[in-house]
Amino acid sequence: PDNVAAHYLLGYCFGSKQMLDSEVKEYRAALEIDGGFVEAHRALGAALFTQGKYEEAAAAYRRALELSGGRAVDLANLAASLGAGGDLREAVQHLEKAFESDPDCYEALLNLAALCIGRGDLKRARDYAGRAVAAQPERASGYLALAEALMREKEYDQAIAGFKKAVELSP
Repeated sequence: PDNVAAHYLLGYCFGSKQMLDSEVKEYRAALEIDGGFVEAHRALGAALFTQGKYEEAAAAYRRALELSGGRAVDLANLAASLGAGGDLREAVQHLEKAFESDPDCYEALLNLAALCIGRGDLKRARDYAGRAVAAQPERASGYLALAEALMREKEYDQAIAGFKKAVELSP
C-alpha cells in the first residue's frame, strides 16, 4: 500500500489503457506517499488535462514547477493548462519564462504554435511548430502542429506531408 513506484506505474498503465479515473487515483496515491515526487505531479497534471480539468491540472503543474526549481517543461505544461482554461495572459507569461531558460523547449514551442493557430497568426505558428520539429524530429506532435498551420494557410501538399509524417511516427 505504500509503494510509490507501484502506484505511479499503475497510473501510467491505466492512462495507457484510457482508464483515466483510475490513472488519476493512482497518481494521487503516489503523491500521498511522496508529495515531492515531481514526475507524479507532472503525470497527474497531464491526466487531469486530458480529462478537461484544467484548473486541477494547473495546480498539479504548479507543484511540479515549485519542486523542479522552474524547469522549462513545467512552465510550458502550466501554460498549456492555463491557456486551455482561458487564461491566455498568464499562459503567455509562463511560456516566455520557459523560453528564457530553454529556447528549444519542445512543449513551449508546441504551446506557442497552438496559441498562434488559435489567434490566426499562422506564420508564427509555422515558425514555432517548425522549431519544435527541429528540436525533436522523432515526435509526431510537432508535425501535427506544423501541418495544421500549413493546412489553414491552404498549403495542402505540405500539410499532407506533415500529417503523413505524424501518422508514421505515431505508435
